[in-house]
Amino acid sequence: MELKILERSQENAQDDINENFAILNESIIQIGNQFLTKHYGSNENPLIKAGSIDIARSINNVTVTGSFQLSKDMAANEAILTLPAGFSAPDFSIRTVSMLTDTSNVLLVIERNILKSSKAVSANSYLSFTVSYPTNDDFPTTE
Repeated sequence: MELKILERSQENAQDDINENFAILNESIIQIGNQFLTKHYGSNENPLIKAGSIDIARSINNVTVTGSFQLSKDMAANEAILTLPAGFSAPDFSIRTVSMLTDTSNVLLVIERNILKSSKAVSANSYLSFTVSYPTNDDFPTTE
């Protein structure tokens, strides 16, 4: 962030002051964008029958927490959720284990911006997980 230096009795000082405030406002927005959260329940994602998936970004770290019931059968590697801009994983897969209702385990994978399971999961199964990872994704917007 580079602000204009103002001199005493400077012509067009008001223009420079206005420009400095515009720069400051943009910086404040960018800082605010580094600390965002997104919530996905059954109203936001039709694959979630009950529960939710929450995503939080704190500067360059993302935490995804989910505790939800699926509304339909899911094939292996079928997308459960597409993460919004600014929350993508780095250029490698993020993996975490979730126990299913029948006490079997499933590997949940985040590849860039897609959350999916490594194997087929039946409707009404509950999944629960928390995973954190670094991100180099551009900062999300405040939509």
